[in-house]
Amino acid sequence: MFKWLKSKFFKNKNNDKYQLGLKKTKASFLDFQTLLKQSNNIEKTLLQALESLLIQADFGTKTTLFLMQAIKDEINQFQIKNPQKLPSVVVSKMFDLYQNMKGMKGILESPQEQEKEQEKQNQDSNPTNPKDTFQSQNNLPQMYLFTGVNGVGKTTTIGKIAEALKKEGKKVLLIAADTFRAGAVEQLQIWAKRVGVEVFCKPLPAHPASVIFEGIELAKSQNYDIILCDTAGRLQNKTNLMQELAKINRVICKHLPASNLQTFLVLDATTGQNAINQVDLFNQATPLSGAILTKLDGTSKGGIVFAIKYLYNLPTKYIGVGEKSQDLITFDVKNYLFNLFEGFFTSEDIL
Repeated sequence: MFKWLKSKFFKNKNNDKYQLGLKKTKASFLDFQTLLKQSNNIEKTLLQALESLLIQADFGTKTTLFLMQAIKDEINQFQIKNPQKLPSVVVSKMFDLYQNMKGMKGILESPQEQEKEQEKQNQDSNPTNPKDTFQSQNNLPQMYLFTGVNGVGKTTTIGKIAEALKKEGKKVLLIAADTFRAGAVEQLQIWAKRVGVEVFCKPLPAHPASVIFEGIELAKSQNYDIILCDTAGRLQNKTNLMQELAKINRVICKHLPASNLQTFLVLDATTGQNAINQVDLFNQATPLSGAILTKLDGTSKGGIVFAIKYLYNLPTKYIGVGEKSQDLITFDVKNYLFNLFEGFFTSEDIL
């Protein structure tokens, strides 16, 4: 089983960055890894320890209970007794949860059958492929709208993505629609100058919807490929936030096809379950296409990726594992799981 995992996971060129980003989460798994090696059978105490581990890693109660039931069902169905088989079951169920595949895949199924099914799934939908993310189906610009509370790194994330797109040869326009936070426009202008892209803004005070409207018209008239739009992250008044985002969506959809718009929620991974509350709030305010998790290298709460996918069917698009521009990488659940559980497998499994 792990030979197949290794062959799939190690294809990602950002493997070293996944190791860095998951270092603290992996460290929190050490006690369970020791317990696993000391166990002769898969007993109640071992499964209870696994459940506690998932809770501590911020999978959340509901996601943990779902995973534990799937794991127990697999163990019972195939009469698995050897505790060294447990990591394979856990990885399989986490992968199935994230991919939202119908029908749980057993570890006794052949690697060839698993690979065939998962390649089909990837062809149908690959939310982490940057080419898919920014691929426009018409001659109009693709718009990437960033939401999130203040302090999570929205503006910095925009700058990093703009730099990556510029290197790919894309013509990128930034729109400074966070007209409420002091210094937000100036911060985006600094990033635009550093990266070498244009930024559209208006003298303050200005209404965000008006800024976005004029920015879209500029992008259309000058044949920009991509629009990256910053927005305010005020949580003091939930009603105003929801009304503002709803108005922004109406403005965008009047001037661009809905298929050209993707809205992403930027989350600080170090806030743990508080990030779930933010997903709930912003999910009510506007349709979300995916999440971007910043500061993942600074937390042991890596399970949040699976919690937001299970609770809201919200895929993670990017993860931040450092301060440098290249440390914002596209999320790949296969590499994520491999680097999280690599220490649970023997050298014979890996070779």
